[in-house]
Amino acid sequence: INTYYSTTLRRPLVDEGLYTRADSVGVAFWLSYCRMLHNMSLKGDVIDHYCPNPCRNNPCVDMAYTMTDNCEVYLDGMYDKDFKCTCIETATWSFSKRACVIYDRCKLTEQGRLPTGNQACNVDAGGECLPVIGTDLFVCQCKNGWLIDTGGRRAGSVEGRDPNCQLRHDPCMSLPCEVGDCVSSRGEAICQCPATHYGPKCQFRRGLWSVWGPWSSCDPDCGDRRERHRSRCVVIEVIFFKAVTFLRLFLILGQPPRFRKSS
Repeated sequence: INTYYSTTLRRPLVDEGLYTRADSVGVAFWLSYCRMLHNMSLKGDVIDHYCPNPCRNNPCVDMAYTMTDNCEVYLDGMYDKDFKCTCIETATWSFSKRACVIYDRCKLTEQGRLPTGNQACNVDAGGECLPVIGTDLFVCQCKNGWLIDTGGRRAGSVEGRDPNCQLRHDPCMSLPCEVGDCVSSRGEAICQCPATHYGPKCQFRRGLWSVWGPWSSCDPDCGDRRERHRSRCVVIEVIFFKAVTFLRLFLILGQPPRFRKSS
């Protein structure tokens, strides 16, 4: 800025006989004054002659992937980097490089609203992002146990949704436990069944023992006699996945017979 005011600004002031008076004004004043005029969207000879304009020398004309003579003042235009060129359809303006670069969705973000393709495809975890150069599209190749998460959709992206590798593969997804909980470890999954069930998917129900019944009367009535009691095992089964249940009763001698000698 100081160079600008000591050259570009001083020349017209000398021509108008105002050099001595304007030269005594500090650069900070002119910077604030021109910024105020710019913010008020004012136009005129004062701004054209005395205020900096990063587009004055047409920096976009010889720049690659730009449309000719299309420089646009960015921010308040007080510095030589405060400009933006209109890029061709397949390119986008990079403020860090001050150039139009071919649009690569894997490396660029859409005005900061979305993650880059490399982030969405989880490149740090081994995924791969394949851009459709010059468009807003990209494709992910997920690896190392990561899958595409189909939860979020956005118009204009591949297949109507943003491709990604944001869903961690869980072996339990392919092992639905009918009862109990699935536990995965080292790429494998097992079902932890409660005491009432068993089987690879806890699909079988264990029989439940009833309480012991009372002792029976002695048999026979005279001589050596014996008495017994029993418990039952109740089994509930589902046949061919239909809601058909039946009870299978087992007579189990839970204890050996007791013998008595009649008197």
